[in-house]
Amino acid sequence: MRKNLLWLILVVCLVSHQSYGQNESRPTLRYESGEVVTGISGVSARIPENWSGVLPRGIELFLLVPNDGSNGEIYISVQKSIPLEQRKANWLAGLDLGNGNVLRSDGNIFTRQGGGLATDLELAEKTSDRQGYIELNCGTEYCLTATLLSAPQDFDRLKKVLFSFLETVEWGEPGEYAPYADFNWQEFLAGKHILNKDYIQKGKSQNDIWLCPDGTFTSKLKRSGMAKGEAKQYKGSNKGTWETSSVGPTGVLTLKFKKLPDLEIRLEIKDEQIYLNDKRHYAIAATNCGGK
Repeated sequence: MRKNLLWLILVVCLVSHQSYGQNESRPTLRYESGEVVTGISGVSARIPENWSGVLPRGIELFLLVPNDGSNGEIYISVQKSIPLEQRKANWLAGLDLGNGNVLRSDGNIFTRQGGGLATDLELAEKTSDRQGYIELNCGTEYCLTATLLSAPQDFDRLKKVLFSFLETVEWGEPGEYAPYADFNWQEFLAGKHILNKDYIQKGKSQNDIWLCPDGTFTSKLKRSGMAKGEAKQYKGSNKGTWETSSVGPTGVLTLKFKKLPDLEIRLEIKDEQIYLNDKRHYAIAATNCGGK
């Protein structure tokens, strides 16, 4: 996945000259192609085929990236509506990057079919060969801004992807949207390697669980916390099957060991972070389904 943070910062500044409000999407770890994203603004849209969606932590901007190796990204932001003339003025003024370099509209701001404003973007000083395009889609109270930044060889093709994404945009009534209300733990955990926070802090993991898509697991536990009470018997390497039917921000993961009693582990996701029995853990793709 390609993340050009410099361009990300530039787009944040360009698409709106006012501060952002609450994130307009569920801050899950990743959206796959075909998934519908819904926000409290009432807007929903579908992730394009062969693309993924992520919400970079600390930046209130949704990022779409291609999975086919194309050199480009689409940035999505949602803000309260402002007068269109003010929006045009913002795009024309652009963002001053210093040394005479400004990222801005090429001066031709037009109305697309459906009523949305659009314009190509340019750099006053050609310090990059990337091409840009920005388009506005508005509901009754909010507006969605989609910005494409791409290498020249992929620009026209990726612009068509942006158009197809905007065709899926629907506006409903704004309201409160509960983060993770439809979070499916079975889908999320299948094929994941779960490791505890010490892996990041100390360079090694004290607890590991490999949860295979076929419902089997391998665990390697070195410390208590994952299994309370008779924790000692679960230490070391073990195997068995796992299951969960939980949907929502909290749930229960059941590990069925071959030679030990079943172990129930409390699950929680909040602020893009995963917790097992109230302890911070990380979920990464399992390259294999067995411990070494």
